[in-house]
Amino acid sequence: MAQTMAQLRAETYKILNEATNSTLGIVGVGDGTASISSDTTVNNFIAEAVSEICRTCVSYQVSGTLTFAANTRNVLLTSMTVPTPANSTMWFPTDAYVGSTRLIHASESSVRANDLNYAATTVANSSLVTNWYRYDNYSVSLYPYITTGPTSVTVYGYGIPNITIADATSFDFIPDDLMRQMIPAFAATKLAMKNIDDPTVSQRVFWRNWYNEGRMKLYMQLDAGLRQAGGPFSVPPVLGQG
Repeated sequence: MAQTMAQLRAETYKILNEATNSTLGIVGVGDGTASISSDTTVNNFIAEAVSEICRTCVSYQVSGTLTFAANTRNVLLTSMTVPTPANSTMWFPTDAYVGSTRLIHASESSVRANDLNYAATTVANSSLVTNWYRYDNYSVSLYPYITTGPTSVTVYGYGIPNITIADATSFDFIPDDLMRQMIPAFAATKLAMKNIDDPTVSQRVFWRNWYNEGRMKLYMQLDAGLRQAGGPFSVPPVLGQG
């Protein structure tokens, strides 16, 4: 099954003991009217929770295509087209293919050690590309890179599901029970922090403990290889634990 944004928002209000027309999330314009409604604020917090969970403790697998123009060494992951699942985004690439040929992953330091002129080393066609590496966490680089183009590179890795700020948007990247616990707890915490000047609300920031406990449980269930140094989840979501 899946949980919609509307269901998660209702759960957020429920654990805060607030009605669905709560004013906790309203951002005013100074004359008593709202420029941003509570529902919109909670929806944004839900989207933030989904993104953070997938970046810290859930291996949501994504693939897509990066297009390298002629004489282009690095391409940003934000340029990815035809992502699978649809409208997802990638934040950590793990494998790259040119056609059916799997490129060998290397670190930039190892590429540099093998070829001090690596940044200027080129080849005439894609069949001669041997390696790929992460120029940073948000781009893919080829070695050698190609003087002709465009060249399509299929990339696999970990990402974030489609997040559209709409009530009907549904999420199914973790079991429903965990989703109903963790995401509303995160949103409730953010609402409490937003209203820190209201002691009746600010005392409820303890919901963050519930959210972080859920993240650590998910993190410890990840394959050990994903949690090792250099892996996508090498840093525990809550430092000092696990």
